[in-house]
Amino acid sequence: MDIEPLHQFAYDDGADPIEWAVRLAQIQIEVCDTIRAARAHWPSAYPIFKGGLGPDAVARRIIAELLNAGWSPPQPIADLFGGDD
Repeated sequence: MDIEPLHQFAYDDGADPIEWAVRLAQIQIEVCDTIRAARAHWPSAYPIFKGGLGPDAVARRIIAELLNAGWSPPQPIADLFGGDD
């Protein structure tokens, strides 16, 4: 799996993967909050973000950022416990 250079650099520099993931999610949430706050005073602020400020869009960006950082989706529950239940 390819990892984005920024994330690879962080890992090579000793970043804890869990703390890095928390930071990535925090950045996405902060950006969304900043855009919403700016638009409360200036509705045309950050025109590149025409939409996508809802919780679903932010969640998708967080997941994408984690995947870019080398994280993998969880395995199905059956694989985790070795059964077919």
